[in-house]
Amino acid sequence: MSFSERSRTSADGNAEAEVLLPPSTIYAEPKDRWNLVFLIFNFLGIASLLPWNSVTTAKNYFDYKLRNVTLPPNVPYNDPNAATELQRMFESYLSVSAMLSNLVFMFLAVAFVRNISLNVRMVSSLVIIIVIFIFTVVLVAVDSDSWQYEFFVVTLVSSAIMVGMTAVVTGSMFGLSCLFPPKYTRSAMTGQALGGTLTSVTNILALWGGDSPKASAFGYFLSATLISFLALLVYLSLYRLRYSKFYLVNQDDNKILDINEDIPNYTSLVSQRQYFSSILKKVWPYGLTVGLVFYVTLACFPGLTSIIKSVHYQPGDPWTDKYFSPVVCFLMFNFGDLLGRFCTTWVHWPRNGQGALLIIMAVLRVVYIPLLMMCHIDSGSNSYLKNLLNNDAWPIALILTLGLTNGYLGTLSMMYGPSHVAIEQAEGAVADVSPVPDPQKLKPSPFHGTEGLYTSDSASSSFKQSLRADSQDAFFHPRWEKA
Repeated sequence: MSFSERSRTSADGNAEAEVLLPPSTIYAEPKDRWNLVFLIFNFLGIASLLPWNSVTTAKNYFDYKLRNVTLPPNVPYNDPNAATELQRMFESYLSVSAMLSNLVFMFLAVAFVRNISLNVRMVSSLVIIIVIFIFTVVLVAVDSDSWQYEFFVVTLVSSAIMVGMTAVVTGSMFGLSCLFPPKYTRSAMTGQALGGTLTSVTNILALWGGDSPKASAFGYFLSATLISFLALLVYLSLYRLRYSKFYLVNQDDNKILDINEDIPNYTSLVSQRQYFSSILKKVWPYGLTVGLVFYVTLACFPGLTSIIKSVHYQPGDPWTDKYFSPVVCFLMFNFGDLLGRFCTTWVHWPRNGQGALLIIMAVLRVVYIPLLMMCHIDSGSNSYLKNLLNNDAWPIALILTLGLTNGYLGTLSMMYGPSHVAIEQAEGAVADVSPVPDPQKLKPSPFHGTEGLYTSDSASSSFKQSLRADSQDAFFHPRWEKA
């Protein structure tokens, strides 16, 4: 009898039973040999945010593509005194298009998530990301000097599509990881944090190599294409490993057991609006915190942080001209975000239940906007606050703590929120509001009920990504419980 056939046998031995039993209630859990499944989720985490990280980090390349082509040879293309309007607008427009794309694909997920399986969503999204990356690599080699505005628009559109696909991949990945023990969601979460840092380091190494912006970008985006392709392969390999088969049970998430049959489906008791209202009353402080953290971060990074220059800026200087922005703007933020996520492993303050304090701390982050505007920003800016903080230590400290508070407060809120949702409220409606598997089909633990309430890039990782990283043993997936 095959594994799938055995798993359809009921506890009383009735081979004709239609109920699909969770294998962990019958069989011993196999070993994750060489931690392959753990490493797969870590790699998927790295790859899941690669599109956004790659576009935001390749600032020198886009500055080159959108430069003033009539500049004399002795004036660098990224000289702030000679910046074009397209150069100044690019990062701000990129942030806005990313937010709109995220919102649009959330609505699309509401419309189609019940009709499209997790496997199809994951594979199709990764394929689209790969195709767009290939298109981006081709654009690197194309001379766009005579059609810079069209290049500007095409880049924003392709980036917006990649961000939308990233939201689908991220939600699907964590919807899948919720079927595994907590450390696998932690692995994916750590991978996401590492991805941004590695992307920044890669960009710095490319600059250090001394190649032209086009040559560096070609290798940079080609590497991103290969990593996305490898992510597709390792995702498909999950369905061939014995350990992951034990938890996945069936490649079709429509057939996974409803292990909570005693709890009526919410649609038979209350309307969908009432259902969401009951959840929002319990988790709104944590959802509001996540939203505030996300939007303050996007208001600052990368649109505002990337125009900060060293107070000692000299055209052609290795540190102040070449490395200052990649290190201070991008590496410092991503490293701070990584550090903030790791801090939640040991530090849990404010405590669970102190939602008002979390909101206050998130609101206080608004101060980063004027503080960053007070730094030494390029002379093409019209800000009246610029140069008030006239020391390079200020942007380093501000951007590092911006990332730190982003990772810490966002993750802490996502850890706490689900613990306020009753198990019976975890069933059903998540698929209506987030690009993750229908919990009526995946049957995870009580963390699903709040996942779809957040539309930010950080929150699309879902509450599950950080809650399961926390060692709160009071909440666990029923499949982890042995008979």
